[in-house]
Amino acid sequence: MHEKFKNFTNPLKDDIAVLKTGYIQSKLLKKVDMTIIDNKICEEIWKDTDNPVDTEKEICAQADMSDGKKRGPCYGDSGSPLVIDGVQYGIISSFHNGCGIAEYPIVYTRVAHYIDWLSDKI
Repeated sequence: MHEKFKNFTNPLKDDIAVLKTGYIQSKLLKKVDMTIIDNKICEEIWKDTDNPVDTEKEICAQADMSDGKKRGPCYGDSGSPLVIDGVQYGIISSFHNGCGIAEYPIVYTRVAHYIDWLSDKI
């Protein structure tokens, strides 16, 4: 893994892809700027929900919504990739009820955790 992604705390621009934003399905893969959320912060945010985060197996990221606009994955986007510099690091696995909820980062399955299993299956 590249050094700048070891802690997954660097802001990322133009490298995160999602299948759609909002409720309108797109035929084209869309992307939104996201920031990877620190593991401890993500665990703390999600700990009292029905889906606590396991950062060994998951990565959290969030779109900037400081302008009040909702951004990020929505219903039907599960399985969309988290892509950094052309490498897939995650797969959308969970987000809080509703789309673009600023208080809850998006949870992605951490592909690297499953690389041995994937290699055996491919």
